[in-house]
Amino acid sequence: MYPQGVMLSGASSGMMERGGCTMATSGWVLAVLAVLALTVTLQQARKALGKVAIARLRNETDDLFVCYRSLDAMFARESIERLRSLGAKVWFAEYQVLTTDRGRWEDAVRTGISRCRSGLIVVGKDFATSQPCELELQLLVQRLPPERIWVALIDPESEVPKELPSRVHIFDARRPAEVIARVAAQLGLGRPEAALAAPRDEPKTQRVQDTCCGISYSMDLGSWSATTGDEAGGDASTGLRATYMAPTGFMGLNVFFGPLEGGDSGAIELEASEDEIFDKMAAWAGAHFERYGRTPFGVHVLPLGGRAPLAVSYFVANPFWTTWGRKYSVVLEHPTRGELIEFAITFHFRGKLNGFLAHGSMMDRIVASLRWPDGSPEARAKMSCRAARLAQNGHFAMARELEGLVDRLASGNAD
Repeated sequence: MYPQGVMLSGASSGMMERGGCTMATSGWVLAVLAVLALTVTLQQARKALGKVAIARLRNETDDLFVCYRSLDAMFARESIERLRSLGAKVWFAEYQVLTTDRGRWEDAVRTGISRCRSGLIVVGKDFATSQPCELELQLLVQRLPPERIWVALIDPESEVPKELPSRVHIFDARRPAEVIARVAAQLGLGRPEAALAAPRDEPKTQRVQDTCCGISYSMDLGSWSATTGDEAGGDASTGLRATYMAPTGFMGLNVFFGPLEGGDSGAIELEASEDEIFDKMAAWAGAHFERYGRTPFGVHVLPLGGRAPLAVSYFVANPFWTTWGRKYSVVLEHPTRGELIEFAITFHFRGKLNGFLAHGSMMDRIVASLRWPDGSPEARAKMSCRAARLAQNGHFAMARELEGLVDRLASGNAD
């Protein structure tokens, strides 16, 4: 203890100040390390929860096995994703096998059917030509009593498979809603109207236009809040961005585009056999996500004709929420240049997995609405304004190209 009135020397005072600074710095370092440790722990927990949800999606297959042809995938997918939102446990190839067990398809199918109490057979126009569907139908008939099998005839030209025994439930279903209502009631899932009303995704029509490679394109975004690539100030490959506050979570949409590189994409010719389609889907999903480190859990086809787009569902965990995503690859021929343009359309959803699946049909419909110019006066006017801006910025060749397309659309010849 120092005598009263005695001052510490400058050196002693400085040492105490430096010691205090060192202790304060150490405290901040420890606090930062603690926050980082907590962040990592939360992220690992989120990732674990996501994997648990995916495991349930793939392994809890006690309720329903779905047999369908790839040409009818959009119809079947909307039906099962809405049924899952009601709590059904469904075996569906796009989630159960194509990203995990493609090499042992038949074994996976046999295992899935052996664990299901009911079967849904989605019969489209050319169902009988699919060998995988023929195998699944035979296994379902062998495994399940007839009264536990439902057959949905979804096309006016659908034919009832000859192998079906009597007492099988056969019904016409031109819309997924009819399948959902019938199967939900049979499975005792409560009020199917809850799934049919959610996610209230189409209260209005909103055709939004943007520019890709000098040419306008458009998508129907319904009630989404959209920003075009020009408005967002992105680079030449950045397109539409949009957000949507869903009843069960927050959704976002990003569009990127550019010339198709390497001749390969997430698209497939629908004239291929079922096995060729499945092989392409499985290979594309695996190769695509090796680059991004995300966890894929489903691969999908949109049979829209011609080069059918493919999509991958995945999840990414961070410390604060789990993001469920679906990325589509859509290839369109440029209206004036003739080159193939690939659109990468990505949706992300913050919420529970069932909420994400309930919005699957909305995502499919938005992607299916992608179009080049439609030739309407409004579209031509916007393209003319775009051409004028290009010319003002010195892009005279692109401006002339766009003006030429406007003239051809006005004359009714966009080819």
